[in-house]
Amino acid sequence: MSRLYSIGAMDQLADALENAEYTKEDVTRLKQFSNLKGLKDVLNNKAEITYPTLRWREENGIIYFNLVSNGMTGEEWIVYFEKLEYRLPNDVKSILRSPKFKPAKAGTEFKIAILKGNLIATANLSNKKIWAKVKALKFTVPNAEISCLLMTNLSSQEIKYLGVPNIITMHKAIKDFNGDPCVLKVSCDGKDIRLSASLYGKSDNKWISGIGFVFLVSQVEPVV
Repeated sequence: MSRLYSIGAMDQLADALENAEYTKEDVTRLKQFSNLKGLKDVLNNKAEITYPTLRWREENGIIYFNLVSNGMTGEEWIVYFEKLEYRLPNDVKSILRSPKFKPAKAGTEFKIAILKGNLIATANLSNKKIWAKVKALKFTVPNAEISCLLMTNLSSQEIKYLGVPNIITMHKAIKDFNGDPCVLKVSCDGKDIRLSASLYGKSDNKWISGIGFVFLVSQVEPVV
């Protein structure tokens, strides 16, 4: 079967996408995008791209963001991520498969807060100090599935814009296959987004800088 596009033209397109910091996941989303014709109209000056209002707001160094649960189980998340060619570490898979990973009802809306670590201290950033700050703000413990939802709702460019390359969901620790208590983390190295696990440790556990900590502001379940 003959192809309309030469290998050279496709290589040029691949180079352009890489230069624009498209990840493999971004390319997959582009392939599945339902309005490719609309993008063609933009390229030919027949349409313009307009940007929506930001989905989050930042107030006093705290990022507020709304997410909606899809009710997917941990095993369903594993299948979903593998279809997108995400490489999930074994400790993450064991956490997702844990009976303690319990998604909310589909349609449940979470209002979350991402607390930037530099609001607390630039050194000796411990769980004890973090929870003391959170108690004063009246935030509560989030659901572990929020890390999965962040993976599907934020692009690498958005995470870069937020200024928190490591976003840890401070859910109740879940033991991985080694029996170590862990929390899920979404991180970005500038191009690729990753879902990984971090040891939760004790109350005096020290976190590195450049971290945002996710907490729950409110939760609203759908009306049945």
